[in-house]
Amino acid sequence: MLLSLREDSLASLDALRAVIPGVLSSPLQLRPLDRTAAEQAIRRPVAKWSEERLGDLRAIEVEQSLIDTLLDQVRQIGGTAPTAEPSSNSNANLVELPLLQLALERLWESEAKAEKPKLQLQTLEQLGGAAGIARQHLDQTLGALPATQRALAIRLFRHLVTATGGKHAWRADDLADEIDADRLAAQQAVQRTFLGRVIERLGRVAATIGAAGRNLFGAERTLIGAAETKAAVSETLDKLAQGKARILRTQPDPRGQGPLFELYHDALARPVLSWVQEARVIEAVSRQRRRAAFALGATALMLAGIAAVLALYQRAVTSEQRAQLQKQQAQL
Repeated sequence: MLLSLREDSLASLDALRAVIPGVLSSPLQLRPLDRTAAEQAIRRPVAKWSEERLGDLRAIEVEQSLIDTLLDQVRQIGGTAPTAEPSSNSNANLVELPLLQLALERLWESEAKAEKPKLQLQTLEQLGGAAGIARQHLDQTLGALPATQRALAIRLFRHLVTATGGKHAWRADDLADEIDADRLAAQQAVQRTFLGRVIERLGRVAATIGAAGRNLFGAERTLIGAAETKAAVSETLDKLAQGKARILRTQPDPRGQGPLFELYHDALARPVLSWVQEARVIEAVSRQRRRAAFALGATALMLAGIAAVLALYQRAVTSEQRAQLQKQQAQL
């Protein structure tokens, strides 16, 4: 029996190894499409759809300039973001099929609204090219996550994507331990000093007050506790690796201890880094606003306290002066 499936789906078949001897022992990797084959992969489905819906193979036009530009932008360049600049790389004649599929689906969604669709270069440029489509895909997928998972995704991507646009594959448990390492180290450091233990207790009080405030005002919790880390990491990774809008994919673990999660495509590395940086800026702005609000609140509270003390002092002085006046009048 021969099964044909995409490489990122192989990990989901690992469960068969325990019940079917020799399964997946003879994989055959298909060669990526070159430019000629990729052009046919664009034109023939459009022609088939045009024939079935409109009765004419050529009813829907596909601009040659669109094909040339798009294939330049999705060519296989190994570990970097899509670009339209010429390259002398030996893989430049091959195309990245997942990125090509994503771009064509987005193009068709935009053009299919017309009575007679036409795949044209102008629409691709309006969408920002293959790189813009990849960024939109990323923004839409991550924007749909709850606030807690978006905050966790920032920490996860720091390990899944390097600063230079490379990618690493991680097991969910290992990744959870890695992102939780700083918290564990901080806990151990706290126990070594008296001041650390005092700060820890103050932190617990602040956390209790914060939780009470969230319950009172119905605010959404944005921090993930220690006991929730592994479950939250697994849930977030699974959500990012599922469905049509996935950002991650799974790979078989050579040790057989569970799937490895990695970035779905190299072309998403730069958009992911950009999104993480933007999320950090937004988080920093929010943190600055909270600090400013706290400082203003503390200042207002301090001024209110000073005003109250001055009022009490003035009342005491007035009362003393009144008492002295009454005493003098009594002596007269």
